[in-house]
Amino acid sequence: MKTGKVYIAGAGCGDFELMTLKLKMLIEEAECIIYDRLVNKEILALAPKSAELIYYGKDNCEGGLIQEKINATLIEKAKEGKNVLRLKGGHPFVFGRGGEEALDLVDAGIEFEIIPGVTSAISVPAYAGIPISHRGINTSFHVFTGHSKDDGEKIDFETVSKLSGTLVFLMGIKNIEMITSNLVNFGKISSTPVAVIENGSTCHQRTVVGNLETISKIVEENHIQSPSIIIIGDVVNLREKLAWFEHKALHGHKVLVTSEKTQAKVTSRLVRSLGGESVECPFFTLDKKSFTIPRLINFDTVLFTSPQSLHAFFEKIEDIRQLLHLRIGVAGEKTKEALNTYKLQANIYSNSYRTQELLNLLTEKEEKVLLVRSTSISAELAVYSQSITELETYYVDKVLRSDEEVIAYINDVDIIAFPNACTVKTLIDSVGREILATKLIIASNENTALKIKSYGLHVNAFGNGEITEETFKTCMETEHCIKGEKDGVVNRRNKGFTHSARAAS
Repeated sequence: MKTGKVYIAGAGCGDFELMTLKLKMLIEEAECIIYDRLVNKEILALAPKSAELIYYGKDNCEGGLIQEKINATLIEKAKEGKNVLRLKGGHPFVFGRGGEEALDLVDAGIEFEIIPGVTSAISVPAYAGIPISHRGINTSFHVFTGHSKDDGEKIDFETVSKLSGTLVFLMGIKNIEMITSNLVNFGKISSTPVAVIENGSTCHQRTVVGNLETISKIVEENHIQSPSIIIIGDVVNLREKLAWFEHKALHGHKVLVTSEKTQAKVTSRLVRSLGGESVECPFFTLDKKSFTIPRLINFDTVLFTSPQSLHAFFEKIEDIRQLLHLRIGVAGEKTKEALNTYKLQANIYSNSYRTQELLNLLTEKEEKVLLVRSTSISAELAVYSQSITELETYYVDKVLRSDEEVIAYINDVDIIAFPNACTVKTLIDSVGREILATKLIIASNENTALKIKSYGLHVNAFGNGEITEETFKTCMETEHCIKGEKDGVVNRRNKGFTHSARAAS
């Protein structure tokens, strides 16, 4: 059997979009992935379903025994003929013990590659508005591990205290008192600025600032936990003007995205761009169905209700000139943009995604209309005309989820985004309305918002057919959200529900 190859890779820190293109390619092709606790789970979601995932949840207080198991597993899986991806947070050669793993692979005669990652030592301060170096302030920076076999005693604090550059301590939060007191004892000025950044580059990032004398107490008072990094030096003062990430609209918020998977990816990307974290939990799937385009010469108008149905139609059509005699109508801005990609302009446009509003724009009752959509609404069409023919391009199926699973998803977030009224009904039929009462709720359109309100729930914001940046920002500006500043958000998220919540609805 041919021996496999091992890739020792850094996944970056926090924000999964900080991973490299090379790592993304390797994940998508991986046969076996061995990963640590600091690896963002959204990175793992890129792996093939056939990939073997092995978790080693090592933290700062665990060491040798688990590392030995990791090294042995790397060798074992490679000898099984698998290409193995060893996935670490940050950079594998920056206090990541990647060198130890590589040496064991050399001894075992196994081929390997090192895939660098974005280290937290530089990227996390940037997310907190702290340049690791700045002209006129420092000409160097120095990175230390704040955790070692002897709890940091191997650091030569007498030498370190005399360094003029920025000091960065990784994995040192449990030893912060020892680190700061040693620096002061060996001559570092006690008023030297210090920042501690927890959960850097994630939606839960928190930054506290003090100096060598005060920071330990500040960390204790704010219950700062691992993973955190410590930044010491005058560059910390720049944060007052340069802080940016923690000012984003959704920073500190976790959003449950309930759209079908394609749209969920779009919404999740928006959530991340606004500083939040998304949790995808689709309640419906949208799968292409086999269909035949009828003879278009028999129609006067063709209407498209969504980008998905429009693209499915154009993938089928053999000659776009078949549309020359037709008026084209679209529902919603995204559908219009999709039409424009085929160098076509709409004759009929509704800024709403509601099919009924698009049909209301038809001027001739007798015109023959081809309605291209995802699913049938035949019962609703009679009020418009007997000359409407539906062309269904997708199957819409429910995703079967247990009540316990849905409750766990909801308890983990503080904002819920609903794409349509059907999803609202499905979720509330499953777990009841009470569990939603403490959440911030947004909807893609007014019809969905009305459905939510019919259950006696508050809607913080709704879009005009889609959830946009403006929808989220409006939500965060409402009085309900203002009352839910950071402490309030934590309170909502910590108010867990059990399966018995359904009975209360």
